[in-house]
Amino acid sequence: MSHQAKASLWLFGGLSVGIVMGLALGVAMSKPLEGVAVGIALGAAMGGIPASLHYFDDG
Repeated sequence: MSHQAKASLWLFGGLSVGIVMGLALGVAMSKPLEGVAVGIALGAAMGGIPASLHYFDDG
């Protein structure tokens, strides 16, 4: 599997999981839209960091 394919999997997977976690947190706090915003930020970190490591891997 190419580095770009692995990076895409990490990015979309992390972003999806982050949004779901944020939405669950938002529903628990009765503020679902704010939860989605937190989830996007969380997902960007969870998926973006490993994705960049795979994308720019020289090996």
